[in-house]
Amino acid sequence: MKRILPILAVFALLLVSCKKEDKRPVAEFGQSFYSIYSHSSVQIDINLSKPASKAITIPVLTSGTADVGSDYGISASEVTIQPGETKGCLTITDYGLTPEKSITLSFSSFTGYTAGTKYVTVISLDEKESLVYSFKASDAVVLESYTVSLSLTGTASGSEFSATEDLTIPLVASGPGAEDIIACPVIVKAGDKSGSASVQLKNLDFSGDKEAVLTVDPAAVRYIPGDVPEIALRVQGLQTPDKLIGTWTFDSVYDLEELELWFMESKDDPDELPTHNEGFTLTFAKEGNDIVLTPGDTGDFTKFFRKSKVTLSTPVNMTSKGIKLGAHSTEESNMFIAEVAEPFQQNTYYLLEKANLAFSADTEEIGSARIIFRITPAGDLCVEFREYNNADEFGMMWWDGGTKFDPDMFGFASLFKK
Repeated sequence: MKRILPILAVFALLLVSCKKEDKRPVAEFGQSFYSIYSHSSVQIDINLSKPASKAITIPVLTSGTADVGSDYGISASEVTIQPGETKGCLTITDYGLTPEKSITLSFSSFTGYTAGTKYVTVISLDEKESLVYSFKASDAVVLESYTVSLSLTGTASGSEFSATEDLTIPLVASGPGAEDIIACPVIVKAGDKSGSASVQLKNLDFSGDKEAVLTVDPAAVRYIPGDVPEIALRVQGLQTPDKLIGTWTFDSVYDLEELELWFMESKDDPDELPTHNEGFTLTFAKEGNDIVLTPGDTGDFTKFFRKSKVTLSTPVNMTSKGIKLGAHSTEESNMFIAEVAEPFQQNTYYLLEKANLAFSADTEEIGSARIIFRITPAGDLCVEFREYNNADEFGMMWWDGGTKFDPDMFGFASLFKK
């Protein structure tokens, strides 16, 4: 029994010693192997098992068959992890690596930390070039869905790049609105340099106004941010009629001078266009379970608008290359709006139960009509006409034999303010 006690005492001392040793954090590389794409860089992570109690500096040795300075560059010879943090990093940049050459990094001393199992990492070349991505738009509105488009250039091939195989580019969303959307990956088909993906609302009954930022997942290290590295999304959900409530006063016609020039070139009289609407108002109000529009009594728009119930409608007479986003919304580009404001617009379509389809002060043809009411990013109201009959009073040369409604020429995109 007397002999056992000293042995137990030594064992206890060893346990205490081990516990003291365990107080130091364990450091290791994020991965045992990294790939670097041609003409690109890769971030090498060093992680601690727990937050540093004081600044820890980890020297990094370079070795391997590649030569630093000629085959590759390294951003630092040591990494310092600050108190309270668990991660540091350095960057390896390809100068001219070949598949036969690789880079080895390792820790050179263990002051203030112990080494984990991944205390050595190897970096080798992936002969595929890195790709620079740029989104088509820097901001957009998500009503029912939104189509994201991006283009690629190569770090070696430049604008001549084309995919040799189908590429799947993952997207990630951040911000308050991220929880309300699903972002599919962008697909770039073999032979192409651009692709698209769909952003969908998780709940089509969503009615809010949140911000989200969409970008390429940083984990997809082959893809480098370009001129438009992200899209700021305004997640609104469908713009239901109740969002229009209030009185809106006519402010201006988008790019009026250019609009008049187009009509003059076709030998139409621009003075006959229904663009004189100073003082005209649109008032949306709730009556029972309905939203009802009451127009003002001055201006050319009195020739069209009548007091009417407003409901959601299917899109009709979209502008060229317009895209349906859902049952009631589109992405379009009205050329006059694009000249002075937004190049692309996300529109909601409505049905006016009553309107004068003759668009005339002398003739009444009462019927239903589709129309766009869009609240702009600035909080104003944009109105675009989408349906009325062949007008005898204006734009007769543009009607293409009386059968075609041109949404740009006959939309008369107008701005209203509260």
